[in-house]
Amino acid sequence: MVPGLDEDQQKTLLAERLHRMLGSDSKVLEAAYVEAFRLISIAPRNAKRLLNRLRLYIFMLFDAGILQGDFGVTGKHVGKWAALQEGWPEVTSQVRLDPSVMGILESVASTDQFDAVIKASVPSYRVSSENTDSNGANH
Repeated sequence: MVPGLDEDQQKTLLAERLHRMLGSDSKVLEAAYVEAFRLISIAPRNAKRLLNRLRLYIFMLFDAGILQGDFGVTGKHVGKWAALQEGWPEVTSQVRLDPSVMGILESVASTDQFDAVIKASVPSYRVSSENTDSNGANH
């Protein structure tokens, strides 16, 4: 109980503090950050955009009650989605239209079938030098 504040004001104050914590000093943000930067290598000038994307997703998920509910969404999940969105937006666009595509891609992610499956599942996806490393592997 905060003296001088009614119940609604206390709830507002608590929500503001939680948002501040989520945005700068939280285990959820740290897990999301670690996972995103483990999965994608981006130019330093784009790192801030990715960090802001992570914060935004965390705020949205928290406000929707998804981070603290029984949904099982973790910071690691947020980081994976942000990395996918940053590096392969055409894939995330297709996943939004048909969420089953994610499961299909995950099932073949470490196999030699990946290129064929992603081309069939995501028509706009093109294997290019931007999507491959010096050994020709997708990332």
